[in-house]
Amino acid sequence: MKAAAKSALSPALRKLPLRAWLLAGAAFLFALLLCGALIAADERMRHQERTRVVTEVANLNAREIGDRLERALSASFALTAVLRQGGGQVDRFETLAREMINTYGGIAALQLAPGGVIEKIVPLAGNERALGFNPLLDPVQGFEAQRAIDTRRLTLAGPFELVQGGFGVVGRYPVFLPDKRGDERFWGLVQVIVRIPDLLAVTSLGQMEAAGYRYTLWRIDPATGERVVFARTSDEPLRAPVDAVIRVPEGRWALSVEDSGTGTSLQVLAGEGLVALLLSLLVAGATLMLLREPLLLQREIDERRAVQEEMQRAAERLRQIINTMDSGIVLWDSEQRLVAWNEAFERIFADVRHALQPGMPRRTLVMMLRAAGDMTEDATAAANDWDALGAWDRLLPDGRVIAVQRMATSDGGRLTLHTDVTAVRRANEVLARNDRMASLGRLVAGIAHEINTPIGNALMVATSVQQRIDEMAAAVADGALRRSTLDGFLRMVRESDEILVRNLGRAAELIQHFKQVAVDQTSDRRRTFDLATVLDEVVATLMPRLKRSTHALHLALAPDLTMDSYPGALGQIVTNLIENSLLHAFPERSDGSMRLVARALDETYVEILYSDDGVGIPAADRSRVFDPFFTTRMGQGGSGLGLSIVLNLVRDLLGGDLDLSAGEPRGTTFRLRLPRVAPQKEGAPPG
Repeated sequence: MKAAAKSALSPALRKLPLRAWLLAGAAFLFALLLCGALIAADERMRHQERTRVVTEVANLNAREIGDRLERALSASFALTAVLRQGGGQVDRFETLAREMINTYGGIAALQLAPGGVIEKIVPLAGNERALGFNPLLDPVQGFEAQRAIDTRRLTLAGPFELVQGGFGVVGRYPVFLPDKRGDERFWGLVQVIVRIPDLLAVTSLGQMEAAGYRYTLWRIDPATGERVVFARTSDEPLRAPVDAVIRVPEGRWALSVEDSGTGTSLQVLAGEGLVALLLSLLVAGATLMLLREPLLLQREIDERRAVQEEMQRAAERLRQIINTMDSGIVLWDSEQRLVAWNEAFERIFADVRHALQPGMPRRTLVMMLRAAGDMTEDATAAANDWDALGAWDRLLPDGRVIAVQRMATSDGGRLTLHTDVTAVRRANEVLARNDRMASLGRLVAGIAHEINTPIGNALMVATSVQQRIDEMAAAVADGALRRSTLDGFLRMVRESDEILVRNLGRAAELIQHFKQVAVDQTSDRRRTFDLATVLDEVVATLMPRLKRSTHALHLALAPDLTMDSYPGALGQIVTNLIENSLLHAFPERSDGSMRLVARALDETYVEILYSDDGVGIPAADRSRVFDPFFTTRMGQGGSGLGLSIVLNLVRDLLGGDLDLSAGEPRGTTFRLRLPRVAPQKEGAPPG
């Protein structure tokens, strides 16, 4: 049969005129050129996308390296400030230096070099060979050390082989102190040592090669102007890297990154070329088929019938695929009548699945969903708007979040997708909060500025008191003490005592707040306790505060809820929530109401609901209430740390989760979902 068809087809092709063959050849060339242009455009887009991704990777890693260097080198500013305040002396330098190393991170050693000669190093172990070393006289480090003094700015020298051993960089900050005439004189250098292996170990550079990238980390030597490479994936030079500049003090570092792949492989290009050739041949063949007379009409009919059957099978396969999708699909015609739906739609709206039938008016289905409780008033209004196209979220009364996407069809109908995204939305909210909490680490550096003022004031007052004590002792020794002198001395001591107590109290308060933000997970004893008993004890400690406020707290605590957890952290959470309501919820009311509910969810989890009927939280502030130091009552008793501490304790220590439901103008509710047995934290004391 195939031989007969071939013998019938060949004479038909041989009878085609020359013009038909020329047109087929022109169609072949045009299709080939068009496919070539498309392949070239696609290759350019792939190259641009690879370049964009490599640029993002380079910039991200460059920022990470720069941020870690900047944070480590910031210790030089703090140490210089202490030197200037002490007139070139630092009391308890070793203790202070160790605290700075722990606070700023990434520091291998802190050094003091009066006159350029290194005299003090913390830690000393492993760095003994650096004692007595003068970088100003060293041929390798001398240029950049003198440059720091000449510019009077922080400079980053290196990397190079350190005197004490190892490969690293040195951040030098020149210290100038006023002499007796008030002129500034060079005192020496404050040096921060950062080892390159330690710096690279805490960054993402080590993962780049596994991710398919090659890199070179280099700088321009300020003395020679030459490029110095000090970290790379291999000795093979990069062919077409993307450079990302790393900001360092008085210098220039750069991170060069390239995709370790070689672009589009020859096999892919060859395959695309082969496809282009085949498509061109198909176009030429189609041209011939259009030009030739229908010699094999019956065969074409048979082929079309086979194609139709295959399309029916494909349609059946497509229907099966659509039914396996997680998204509910509904198709309406231009008359707003139901055409088709899939099984996922029936699963999402199970209450109306048995009533679905082709030809059902859309308004009827909307009313059925509303009667079944699967659609709110607002959602009904949106559903009735036939012209509303696009995507939006629909919140069902049972708490599920359904992502709706409505599209117009070519015949004037509508195709609507319904996807249950409840878990995704909640996971996104948790991830967003976790990301915001990561910013706490960057706030630690700010505590130095906050505590400096009260500590400085206290130190100044203590110094003044010491001077007056010396004067009083001299007067007693000379026998010239008068009552007026003694009275003045006592008044001065009382005033100084008030100033000391106020400033040191403020410093203690700041330190306590920052300790709470850090959530010291080993500071609270773990034990087995009854939840209602602990909450009653916490509320009892707050009763004097509640009585003064004129607001009411109502309790509904289920008995016999035994937990193996941290009662101290739980008390801190409840205290912060109540204090937050008293401070923010009732600004102009004296009859506010708060409610604390504790109940069991199942055998492994309990739920604590805390709510008030106050002014609520504005929509613009809801995404920020858990941010550290965010408060609407700054200077009026609000520190901005209460809810941040609550979130840290619930999530990191108790192993639970926290949801906020706040409306305007009244009402805020916090829902805590806690495990009855808290996760064991590393280093936590046993219960």
